[in-house]
Amino acid sequence: MRRLLPQHVRATTYLALVADELERLTRDLTTANTEAERIRQGLRQWQSRAHRLSAHLGGPEQPVVPVTEPHWIIHLPTTLHRVDDAAALTMALRHFLGHVLAIDFGETTLSEEDRQSVRTRVWCDTRLAGTGRCGRPADQDGQCLAP
Repeated sequence: MRRLLPQHVRATTYLALVADELERLTRDLTTANTEAERIRQGLRQWQSRAHRLSAHLGGPEQPVVPVTEPHWIIHLPTTLHRVDDAAALTMALRHFLGHVLAIDFGETTLSEEDRQSVRTRVWCDTRLAGTGRCGRPADQDGQCLAP
């Protein structure tokens, strides 16, 4: 029977912890990739329907509702518990959905579930000459940049 030294036991325990963490992260990544693919498919279907509707109405690939009409706001609750995590999710959504003309990410705000009247702006959102709005974080202390 082989005798284990204390440093080997600690290293083995540590490696087991690392292996467990790696397995959990791999599962989380697989889940995130699956969710992302579902979102991509849903968006493709939505864009196809919106494009067909726009073509049917004889208009360009722009939002069907004129700018003079009231706009609808989509409130999308999450299971996140930290504002930094919600901001990171918002930034990821803008990264992957920024090409969807019907979504105005520049006006994105975050609020706690039970304090929805207190909102935290995600982006600086300063209007830039000819390039839209600033895409840097709201608390940025540098020069504004296009998204």
